[in-house]
Amino acid sequence: MPATYLLQDWKYVSGTAGDEIVQEESGWLDLGGLTDVTFYLTVKSYSGAPTIHYQTSPSKDNDLFASMDSVTPGAAGRTVTIVRYSSASEPLARWVRWRITAAAAFTMNFRLWVAAVATG
Repeated sequence: MPATYLLQDWKYVSGTAGDEIVQEESGWLDLGGLTDVTFYLTVKSYSGAPTIHYQTSPSKDNDLFASMDSVTPGAAGRTVTIVRYSSASEPLARWVRWRITAAAAFTMNFRLWVAAVATG
């Protein structure tokens, strides 16, 4: 049975070309012992083409975080992204956070839930 976690309550972010916005450490999730994750991104509004990266790391070391997957919303609404340990290019390690990048000015108002399970 999956456990559900709020990775980010409603948040408004904005930036310019080349900006990188990383989730505050206090919001990172410790999903140690779990293997498969599903991200539920709900976007109320956005402009530009922001990309949200779902990242993982075995520790809270900033340099170790790698993207499991990423999404560039095409419209307001919900986007579901599934990352399975068995087929992910970067499987769930332990810590999970989000990071937003964009090639041009952007805004985004979003919320992010995560469902995770242990398989095997």
